[in-house]
Amino acid sequence: MIGPEMQIRQFVFEIYYSYFNGIEKPLALFQETVDQMLVTMRDQFQINLLPTTITKLETYLKVQSLRLRGKNALTAPLLAPDFKTQQPQLWQPVLSMLTTNYQLLRIPLEVEAEGLLTFLFTESYVPLEIDYLTPDLKNGVSQKTGQFVSKVEHVLMKDEAHSEQAQNILANLAHDLDQIHAKHLTFLHRTNNLY
Repeated sequence: MIGPEMQIRQFVFEIYYSYFNGIEKPLALFQETVDQMLVTMRDQFQINLLPTTITKLETYLKVQSLRLRGKNALTAPLLAPDFKTQQPQLWQPVLSMLTTNYQLLRIPLEVEAEGLLTFLFTESYVPLEIDYLTPDLKNGVSQKTGQFVSKVEHVLMKDEAHSEQAQNILANLAHDLDQIHAKHLTFLHRTNNLY
């Protein structure tokens, strides 16, 4: 396949995730490494490893491993330039984990760490703050969320939109929508331009 690496990975992820659907574990070659990474992430971020969570994380990590072994690394940053210094408690464990598991590949892993962290954010395994994202991605998310919240505020809430309770509801809605829109703009690309 030829196309943007993120779209190729999403396409492969969807095939494995949909086809195997937690019934079987695809790409068994990577299972031991992925099991170790799951334990690291569970311990570091207190992720509750429910069966669906395990299946999604395993599939993401196995596709990442498969693509990296084929020398197909992510190149487009997803997180803000200052994320690494502003959020070292999130950045360092993920980069260290990937470095430990992929060091023999001799591939720069910073953007791979950003990809994994963004996946954790968009799947609600780790809380997302919109300021974590690159400026372009943040603007896209903010625009989509703002449009949606504005409609809710003007159409559904009308006269009550300015109350304190309504503002709290809208703020919570905006936060949840940020996560949905971040996922849409990063992992749910249309794949019809792959060939």
